[in-house]
Amino acid sequence: MTATNEDSSQPSAAPSESEPLSTDTPPPNSSSEHASSPSSSPTPPTPTPDRSELLDRARLFLSSPQVTHQDYESKRRFLTEKGLADGEIRLLLREMPSQFPVVPPRIYPAPPPSRLPGLLVGTFKVLSWLAGGSTALLFIYYRFLLPRLTRSALARRSLKAHQSDLVARLTASLHEFREAQKVAYADLPHPDPWEEVVPWCECKSLGDVVGAVESGGSTHLPRVTLLRCALADLAAQNKPSTADEIFQLLFSTNLPSLLNIDNAYEESLWRTLNDAPPFQRTETTSSSESPQWSYHIPDPATRPTPPLLPALSKLHISVAHAVSARPANRFQHTLRALIDFTGYLTTKTYALASAMHRLPSTTTPSPATTGIEEEEIRMEIKALKGLVLNRRTFIPVIARPLSAPIDKVP
Repeated sequence: MTATNEDSSQPSAAPSESEPLSTDTPPPNSSSEHASSPSSSPTPPTPTPDRSELLDRARLFLSSPQVTHQDYESKRRFLTEKGLADGEIRLLLREMPSQFPVVPPRIYPAPPPSRLPGLLVGTFKVLSWLAGGSTALLFIYYRFLLPRLTRSALARRSLKAHQSDLVARLTASLHEFREAQKVAYADLPHPDPWEEVVPWCECKSLGDVVGAVESGGSTHLPRVTLLRCALADLAAQNKPSTADEIFQLLFSTNLPSLLNIDNAYEESLWRTLNDAPPFQRTETTSSSESPQWSYHIPDPATRPTPPLLPALSKLHISVAHAVSARPANRFQHTLRALIDFTGYLTTKTYALASAMHRLPSTTTPSPATTGIEEEEIRMEIKALKGLVLNRRTFIPVIARPLSAPIDKVP
């Protein structure tokens, strides 16, 4: 099939390149007439005066790319039709380079079927599974989880609001209690803010203070103690008790490292020195010299008396006179003993009855014996109560000795 196609295509290409050859060849009508007549023998081509030019054109024709790959028979038949002799054709074909065998066309296998439909089907399945799973998860979330989370959030919010309300009410109650406490404690005696406690009141110098702190005492010592001991050390060294000398003496010891004294603590010491009543300031005659300070123990008699103490003393005196006005009676102890005995019997009776009802056991006495004992105890109690209540007059309480008034208590 390939050779036939190439032969059929060859005559169309050959005349274009070998148009001069057609001028010297016989006309096609004559050749067809010779071929159509079976009885007539083929006549040799008539020689031409110049065969060299025809051979050159035949060589050019055979060397053309369109004819080079044609088979031998096609070339021979075409050259014969152009009027070349057999010897010339063999000579021309011999002069042509040897042809390599025609390489058959490469045969490729049929392409595999397209995988796009399967890919699309798989993608659709994956998307459908994802959509179904998402729908199921959303249904579970909105059906079961979201109501629980909503209730939990609302409960947490209500609990937080309730706690805030309770805290606000507690704050308001504490504020009201503080105001009421201020009003109630206004008449009570207040503690002295400048009073020293043990062991600081026993310190006589800064060395004693350092020893008390190093021995395990509290580092929160009163500022009055520091200033008082500093003034005592300055007086023992015969130095002027000015503010500069006081603070220089304080910072010359190891108290700053023990008590973490800083600028704020130094300012509080200065305010204590100026505001505390025990420290008195003495102005010097010279304006260039700094004022000196001294410590004086305050007299308890000079302290203002709270208004509540006189009222309490008056109440104590009136109560003492009322108690002393009652006559004493020697039967008071007897009445007290009878009252205690009656209470004891009542307690035992009710304890026995409750024990019988609550803790039954195998050793419990018979109901008849228990009922008789209870009746006897009740009769005794009634007799004692009647003896006590039938008295025409009650014995007054025993007068107690008077206690000292509050204002005389040390």
